[in-house]
Parts: sequence; structure tokens; C-alpha cells
Amino acid sequence: PDRLRQRLSELTFALVGVGSVGSRVALSLRRAGAERFVLVDGDILEGPNVCRFPAGFADVGATKVELVQELLREIGAAEPKIVTHPVHLASATNPVLHADVIESIAAADVLIDATANPDVFGLMAMIASDHRRPLLWAEVFAGGLGGLVAWAQPGQSPCPRCVRAGFLASIRTWPAAPATQRGAPYA
Repeated sequence: PDRLRQRLSELTFALVGVGSVGSRVALSLRRAGAERFVLVDGDILEGPNVCRFPAGFADVGATKVELVQELLREIGAAEPKIVTHPVHLASATNPVLHADVIESIAAADVLIDATANPDVFGLMAMIASDHRRPLLWAEVFAGGLGGLVAWAQPGQSPCPRCVRAGFLASIRTWPAAPATQRGAPYA
């Protein structure tokens, strides 16, 4: 555990999407010893999200990156080094701002996509491949009927896009989900 804590403290983790999945990943990493983070998410905490987010109703309306930043600071004695970008990575934005966010992500040692957004995954896979960074991605399927956690490491596994393509090919063979009616997400 001491060697793991030391190694985690030396790495920078870029988390894109700090909602229900990403916030928990960030907090778990911090508890395990991580001290350096890049947090990217343009969402604010809404009332219905409180059941899936480690903050309370008093925090509704705040940006998720601000909330996760504060939660990370509450864990451990040392002040963590945190860079926040309250933007949606795959949305149109100021080109200079977008370049700064991409550069910040690319400078991290480990990339994590917790958005469940295929456009964000494509950008993160490109950054991981271009900069030879490991990429971990996780998502909960709409409706909460399962999810996935996968990773790709340069030189040790196929590229992120190949891993995802293999997973998608596999799930096409699965039987239909028990509830196939469309409704509100997470309804």
C-alpha cells in the first residue's frame, strides 16, 4: 500500500466527466494517495442528480468541477494540485480555451473518460494515442441496466478505439434489455 500511495502521488489524473461515475473515481483515487488532478466537466449539479453525486442539495447550482475540487481537498492532509476546466469537452467553444483544455489533458499521466459520450471518447482516445497515455473509460448504461469499465495502455493493449470496437461488437450479440420502452433517462 505504501508503494502504491507513493506512485499515485507522483501521477496526474485527467478526469473528463465528474458526475456520478467520475466524481467517485476522483475521490477513490484521492483516498488511495493521488494528489494531482485535471477535472473537466461543464455541468452544474441539479436537484435530481444529488442522489448520484457525493454532494448535497445545498450545492445545487454549483459546477461539478468546483464541488469535486472541494471534496478532494477535504481528503488527506496535503493540499492536492487541481486544475479545473468547467467546459464540455466535445462542445463548440473558444478555440484557444479548447486548445488549453486539450493541452491540460494531454499533459496528465493517466486519462479517464467518465462521460458516456462517444464524441468525448473519440477525443480522449485521440489524445491517449497521440501522447501515449493510458486511457480508462467508464459509463453507466441509460436506465442503469449495467455499464462498462475498460482501459487501453500503449504498448500493452490494443488502441482505445480498437478496445471499444471489440466491446461494441460483443454486446451486439447480447439479448435485448428487459425494459425496452423508451422513457426519461434514469426513469
